[in-house]
Amino acid sequence: MRNRSQRIKQSKFLNKTLIIFSIIFILLLIYILFFSPVFHIKQVFVHNLGNTPSEKFKNEITLFLRNYHNSFVEEILYDNLNFPNILFFNTKYLEKDLLSHFPNISKIKITKNIFFKDLNIVLNERVPVLSVKDNTNTACIDSFGYIFCNCPESDLPNIHIDKIKTNIFYFKQNEIEIFQDLLKENPELNIAYSKTTPKSFKILNFDDKIDILLPLNENAVLAYRAAVQYYVVKQSNMSILDARYYPEKLYYK
Repeated sequence: MRNRSQRIKQSKFLNKTLIIFSIIFILLLIYILFFSPVFHIKQVFVHNLGNTPSEKFKNEITLFLRNYHNSFVEEILYDNLNFPNILFFNTKYLEKDLLSHFPNISKIKITKNIFFKDLNIVLNERVPVLSVKDNTNTACIDSFGYIFCNCPESDLPNIHIDKIKTNIFYFKQNEIEIFQDLLKENPELNIAYSKTTPKSFKILNFDDKIDILLPLNENAVLAYRAAVQYYVVKQSNMSILDARYYPEKLYYK
């Protein structure tokens, strides 16, 4: 009877001990997972596909990430104080926030390395090929026709448009190629495009005497050459030389 009573006491003691240790283990696990710096992100690396990002762009991303969790250290490196837990950090939210904040990023992918507690940000920065202007603003446009602000300062050829609307595909890719081809012909061209004259655009003040109206299609360069030849030979006094249709007919015979 005594032995049985002792076994019952021992069993209760073991059960209590097991429960206490289980509670301690659970509390310790909760602390490690949620409150300790063990799983906090230590480093964040930013990589750019295709080309090296401009120093201005890197500084702007650096500032954004510093403000994002307010624990930034130099060289895009984070310490483990008050920084989010990598196990529960939602990379999709950061991807979305970076894309909305930086329209000059076309693609972004963020991955987590739980073993080293690193975040890797791989992005593709838009490369401006032309500058677009209206009466008050200036923006950049990439080779796909996407207009965006926050672009690096450079001596890009200009296109004048009615009103700049950023973060949209304003032109088609082949239309951007038309403008680039024309500007290769003559980098000093003053090109103006208006939605009110669809599928055509003007070269303003050609030779300070006439404007040339050109088609916004594959005939644009041919029409430009024909219009220039026609003007040089004929010395036209027209205010607008319309070269949109049948540009081959403008060739002087």
